[in-house]
Amino acid sequence: MKIVSDEYFALETAGASDPAELYRIWRMSGEEEWTYTSADSAVVYGEKTYAPAAISRGAVAYDQSLDTSSLDITLDRVSDPAVRFVASHPVEPIWVQVLRVHRDQSPMEAVVVFAGLIVSVGLSGAAANIQCAGLDKALDQQIPTFRIQTGCNATPFDAKCALDPDDYVITGVTATVSAGGLVLTATGFAEYADGYFTLGHISINGHRRMIVEHTGQSIRLRYPVPGMASGDAFSAWPGCDGTIETCRDKFNNVINFRGYPDLPTDNPSTWS
Repeated sequence: MKIVSDEYFALETAGASDPAELYRIWRMSGEEEWTYTSADSAVVYGEKTYAPAAISRGAVAYDQSLDTSSLDITLDRVSDPAVRFVASHPVEPIWVQVLRVHRDQSPMEAVVVFAGLIVSVGLSGAAANIQCAGLDKALDQQIPTFRIQTGCNATPFDAKCALDPDDYVITGVTATVSAGGLVLTATGFAEYADGYFTLGHISINGHRRMIVEHTGQSIRLRYPVPGMASGDAFSAWPGCDGTIETCRDKFNNVINFRGYPDLPTDNPSTWS
């Protein structure tokens, strides 16, 4: 357990201190990481920049024996990784660490408030409620990183999929944007067959959104992008439905398919 310095303790107990909480969220593989702070401006700590966000937490809760802890975190529903967790429950665990620092201390010290992993994400209005289990519980259970299923266990363009996203990205500018911000058109989408970008994603104005439908030069997003307008530049990547047919015909990547397409789906024990 870390023992804080006298300076940190003095700041923690002072009425005029300037505390902030830092939220580090990352995939176990280390391929993706998100860093947020509840402060009103960015905080740099440990060579990481924590961006200000509408994020907060409840109290750390413990069971009766004080063996297992849990924490609820509230985050904007369209922010990563909440939006990604809702869209497709990841096989790989996503870890969470909450730190408390004082911005007026130099150099900064941090105290770990909570460490664990995301268990589930629920939506309530414009917010996502992220339920987390403590590190103690996480280390006391078996976590599957591979499912026995007909569909692929990899995420498009991750290390298991092994495809280079730069080989599939298209860039362009939006031609039109719907009033609700969910539908946009661009001539580049019409160069591909309908559905090519369905389940893919788009990056625009610093935001990343899932594409739920692609027809002609039009795509529909799962959530709108704030302030998106005609003429905005974007990058987009095609989607994958996880079947071996798509892996073969669309990506020519069967060698890296991480599923069991011949797994029987009809259970003989249920026959009458």
